[in-house]
Amino acid sequence: MLIDGPTAYSRADRFNRVGVLSWLPGVAGDEFLMIGDDSTRPGESLLVRKIMQIFAHKGCNVERKDFVGAARQTLLMTPRFQDFRYL
Repeated sequence: MLIDGPTAYSRADRFNRVGVLSWLPGVAGDEFLMIGDDSTRPGESLLVRKIMQIFAHKGCNVERKDFVGAARQTLLMTPRFQDFRYL
C-alpha cells in the first residue's frame, strides 16, 4: 500500500494525509507492507508514527525501515513482509 496523496507540501495542507488513519485499519488486514512517501515532512512523519501506534494498539508487530535518497521513504511492514527491509 502506498500513501502518497493528497498533496501535502505546503504549510496549509501538511496534514492532509493524516485522514487515511480513519479507514486504514479496516483495509490493511493483519499482514501488510506500506510505503509512506516523503516521510521527512512533518505531516507524513506524524502519519507514520500514528500508523505504528494504531497497529501496536491492535497487537500487530510492525517494523519500520527508512530509506533516504532525495527524500525519505518509510516502509512499515508486518513479519510476512520483513524481507523487504533489505531493499
